[in-house]
Amino acid sequence: MKQADSSHYDFSKYMKMARWACYYIQIKKTLELAPTNVLEIGPGDGLYGWYMEKNGIAYKSADHADDIHADYRVNLGTEKIPVADNSFDVVSAFQVLEHIPFESFSQTLAELHRVSRKYVLLDIPQYGFHLNLAFKIPGLRFFSAHAVLPRPIAHVFDGFHYWEIGKKGYSAKKVRHIIQERFTIREEFSIFQKPQERFYILEKK
Repeated sequence: MKQADSSHYDFSKYMKMARWACYYIQIKKTLELAPTNVLEIGPGDGLYGWYMEKNGIAYKSADHADDIHADYRVNLGTEKIPVADNSFDVVSAFQVLEHIPFESFSQTLAELHRVSRKYVLLDIPQYGFHLNLAFKIPGLRFFSAHAVLPRPIAHVFDGFHYWEIGKKGYSAKKVRHIIQERFTIREEFSIFQKPQERFYILEKK
């Protein structure tokens, strides 16, 4: 799994308004599950972990990059996370699984299933035509809607992403089918601010 080095997370380059919206969803959905402890795969810039600890949640992280200061060093997709089964209430992997060849997707989900006590949260890039509509009429609430239309072109490995939802061979239906082998999908959605990402709130079967 190829991982960006720590310089990738420099605020001026990495933190855009749309990314803040994704962090909001990641944090909000995690807190709604009321976990006592969380394992994050790929801690990135550390914001999610900081917020978990700020809310009294025991937090651990796992990564394979030497310059990312994770609690567990692991190459997800080929190695097991060095923790016991059912160790964490929530296991999160945000913008991580696309860095692993799709052939290992099912195996990787099995490992997340193993270390999770109940929930797994995912955030995976999705490709397509993204249509957004928003308007505000005085005296009425703000209205927004969006749609993601498939655009199944072949994916070309860019040094980081092995695959993305919506590209040829990686349809949302196919990804959903693999996920449902081990999990019940409680929620599956994208957001207006960044429809290029697809979120999954999963519960172990």
